[in-house]
Amino acid sequence: MEKLYGCIDIHKEKLAGCIMDTDGNIIREHTFPSSKKAVERFLCDIPSSGITIAIEACGMWRGIYKILTDMGYEVKLSNPKKTHDIACTKKTDRVDTKILADLLRTKYLPEMWIPDEQTLKFRDLARHKSNLTRL
Repeated sequence: MEKLYGCIDIHKEKLAGCIMDTDGNIIREHTFPSSKKAVERFLCDIPSSGITIAIEACGMWRGIYKILTDMGYEVKLSNPKKTHDIACTKKTDRVDTKILADLLRTKYLPEMWIPDEQTLKFRDLARHKSNLTRL
């Protein structure tokens, strides 16, 4: 099986997904509810070894990242500002997913470092302390 490149655009109530082959042809493109079952249905017949999935760093990236990595998929985190600077097109979910999948496919995805779970917990604790101090 050839290598596939995917993207999931994250929103509070829905997700938009796009999967491309190495030539840039769209294999699958859907908008679906923001749930583990919906993500599993979207990726149902695609083996984890055959695809890399990009997600954009936003306030809700950690939940989808955990779902995908628990399912065994390789996930890349995209820097949203740099992605926008590269792509500079009309901002819609369908366009976002295609652009991110294409940037991943062509190795131009502006990746961000994904901290380990302990570092994320320390960041959450520091953020919580900062919020309490502000109150």
